[in-house]
Amino acid sequence: MKKTIRRLTGLTLMAALILTTATLPANATPQKEDVMSDEVVYVFADESGNVNKVMDSVWIEEGEEKEVTAKEADLPVSLKLAYTLDGKQVKPDDLNGKSGHLVIKCESKSLKYETRTINNEETKIYVPFMVAGISVFDGEHAKNVTVSQGKAIYDGARYAVAGVSFAGLKDDLSLKDFSMENGDKETSEKLKDTFSDAFTIEADVTDYEDNGMYVVVSNDIFNAIDVTSFTGEDSVKEALDKLNTGMDELCNGSAELTDGIDKLYTGTVKLQSAMGELSDGLGQITDNNEALVQGAYDTFNAILATANKEIAAAGLDVPALTISNYGDVIDGAIAALGGTDVYGKVKAGVDEKVKANEATIRAGVTAKVEEGVTAKVKPLFDAGINQKYGHSAEELIALGMLTQDQYDAMLKVEVDKQMGSDEVKAMIDQNTEQQIALIAQEKMNSKEVQDIINSSNAQVNEGVAKLSALKGQLDAYNQFYNGIIEYTSAVKKASDGAGMISAQLPELVDGAKQLKDGSVKLQDGLNTYDEEGIGKLTAFIEDNTEGLLDRLTAISEVSKGYEAYSADNKNAKDGVKFVYKLN
Repeated sequence: MKKTIRRLTGLTLMAALILTTATLPANATPQKEDVMSDEVVYVFADESGNVNKVMDSVWIEEGEEKEVTAKEADLPVSLKLAYTLDGKQVKPDDLNGKSGHLVIKCESKSLKYETRTINNEETKIYVPFMVAGISVFDGEHAKNVTVSQGKAIYDGARYAVAGVSFAGLKDDLSLKDFSMENGDKETSEKLKDTFSDAFTIEADVTDYEDNGMYVVVSNDIFNAIDVTSFTGEDSVKEALDKLNTGMDELCNGSAELTDGIDKLYTGTVKLQSAMGELSDGLGQITDNNEALVQGAYDTFNAILATANKEIAAAGLDVPALTISNYGDVIDGAIAALGGTDVYGKVKAGVDEKVKANEATIRAGVTAKVEEGVTAKVKPLFDAGINQKYGHSAEELIALGMLTQDQYDAMLKVEVDKQMGSDEVKAMIDQNTEQQIALIAQEKMNSKEVQDIINSSNAQVNEGVAKLSALKGQLDAYNQFYNGIIEYTSAVKKASDGAGMISAQLPELVDGAKQLKDGSVKLQDGLNTYDEEGIGKLTAFIEDNTEGLLDRLTAISEVSKGYEAYSADNKNAKDGVKFVYKLN
């Protein structure tokens, strides 16, 4: 039992790695706490997807030697695999040893749903699952291996194939009858294929050997859906409400503006009598202008001195901040720090270290190639001995006419000839470069290197954030400082101009009258724009987006509602994955 669980656990990790296109280093060892953090349900089925038995990590962790049959399982997803060879449907058991063009189609169906109201209609919303199938094909028995949705990777000896589909999502999004209104049929079909509930593996096989398939089923990605992020607002509906509300407020504000202008027109008469008192008060304020500006200036320089000390303590080499240059200096520091290519610097270091071991890597590649060359040369060499002496090498050795060492030395001469050919040398060079690149990428994907990258990026981001916050604080005080300067200047001008205003009041009254007439026309225009423009625009958008957003919201909620398989799972919020073993 424990051996089986360890194998399935390892395959679960392998599936997760393929889905995220990451590659663990050869010496990486998954930790137990990482493997068992979620509930994992192990499903044993035949090659066609028919379930035989089910085991649950929750039962295993609690020490229960418990299994359930297919009938008792009540799984949320059903799998169906169909096989065709040269266009004819065949049973999986009949494929071993056969040759031809093989097609394996893996279809999935979500069996769990909730009923939700979409566009005033009761609609079944199925729990969506991502379904990922993983299989391996021996390169000697399979060529031209492809997968409709996913990735096929060839390492020179075998193909690793990962196919991806989505159970229930096409129905949830109502894509079966979906078509683009602009007639873009190709785009419509691509959208349907993207959310297909099946994937297809194809290969040209010779003496086919079935290696089985492992399928990982999970709804984790749908639990992370944030519908509000699709529109830039909390939702399209809220955005439309805000648009209508804003237009109403604008119309109401226009009416209030008209009332205010009417009062302005009336108040200009009173303004003239108060102008004398205003002029005296402004004169008193102007007397304090110089002291007010000097105090704001001294405070600004004190703030900049503190900022310079903090920047120097952080190890940043930048010019001293002044009132005139702080914006450019901080912007330059943010640009330099934010443009740091952390990934590139780390990768250059990794590449250099891996390249330093090129001799060792080349030796390993050469040994591997020599094994292949020996395997090809030996049959021809043996045939030549048999033809020349009338006996096989084994017979000659048995008769004492040839020793094993002599035979090995002669064979080695022939192998060395092939190894010295330009073709084999080029193969070794190519394979060595590929191996170096692969090792470097594995190192870059390792937790150790990723932690270094993430830590460095975090430090860069933290530094950028602090500089941005500092600039925001200085901008705020600079705005206040300039406001003081503008205020004192305005007060001076106001004091000088107070006497002039009295002489200009008749023209002011006339201008207020014209402004009043114009505000009435503005209000009439805004009302027309609201009725004929904004109202029709929002109605159109609501008719064309509400159904889709309702579906996306329902999909997210239904997915999050399926948290566990076993009723005994005490950590349902951690999620559940299903691992199918098909063979």
